[in-house]
Amino acid sequence: YEEPSEKNMHQCMAHLTNYSLNKRSEKFEHSPEVLEEVFDPKSVASKRPMTAVFTRLEAECPGFSREAFYDSVSLLVQTTVSAMAPVLLNCHRGVEGGNDSTRNSFQVLGFDVMLDRSFKPFLLEINNNPSLCIDEALLLEPDDTRLAERARPGRPRERGEGKVCQCMDMAQPHTHRTSMVDLVVKTTAMVGIFRLLEQMKHGNEAPEVDDYIPIDASNDDFWHLMQRVEDLFHRSGGGQKAFTSYSLRRHLGPLCGHGALEKHDLDTMAIRFRSTNFVSHDRAAKPDSLRLFDFLDLLTQAGRKAFPALGGRDLVEQVLAVIGS
Repeated sequence: YEEPSEKNMHQCMAHLTNYSLNKRSEKFEHSPEVLEEVFDPKSVASKRPMTAVFTRLEAECPGFSREAFYDSVSLLVQTTVSAMAPVLLNCHRGVEGGNDSTRNSFQVLGFDVMLDRSFKPFLLEINNNPSLCIDEALLLEPDDTRLAERARPGRPRERGEGKVCQCMDMAQPHTHRTSMVDLVVKTTAMVGIFRLLEQMKHGNEAPEVDDYIPIDASNDDFWHLMQRVEDLFHRSGGGQKAFTSYSLRRHLGPLCGHGALEKHDLDTMAIRFRSTNFVSHDRAAKPDSLRLFDFLDLLTQAGRKAFPALGGRDLVEQVLAVIGS
């Protein structure tokens, strides 16, 4: 391992662990095809089960604790999901009665986390559609006879175990095979989901699966704060009316007179927030969903003028308290 520096910063494959990028490297090590080798802590494969990495870290790094890792990541996920509360609640309003149709639904999220030198996790990004693909692409060797077959005119692109392929997974001709580590990890994840749903179907209010760690975001204070923001947004007319001068003056009027905030500032914000600052690529998402975060941004900007000494969560709490939400 080498710490990032000006001399090695250009080596993107050394600092980024994305499979979509590293699979193109000549130094990429494919996962073993034998299950015992996949979970071997001594494996040098580029893609390994987390448990195998933990076993190695515990042996080589005295300061690493598996339990502490899970606790810190659980807290990170809890806070992050709490920040999603407005979108989740807004989507829930679109389901008739919030009945069993919501209880039988699920969303798989991929949390990309990086650890610092003290093993503190930092959130890099969240994937709302993580790959559940269980195969991997392998480049053909220069002397592979299948390269000559591929060169024949009219040769179709084929994707299948052992067949020459020219799909977008790799720029060069390659083959596909099942990745044992992907098969094991992703099967475990998906089987666990359906076991949880089956328990809920039979009335279990606290379903459990050994491979899952339950996290109740509703216990987080941040969740309740974001609930109040969503409720105010909904009462203000949602995405179509909440950003009008009339609605802002009506619902945020009590803030005016505090600090330097005046009613004409709300009119200015109404113009500024006519369009969203967020982009959604989800065609199924309700238009109002991301506008909730525009509304939160608006509340924060109004709050800064009204209460310049406050910031962050305390600022939003004060704004909601003054307007009676």
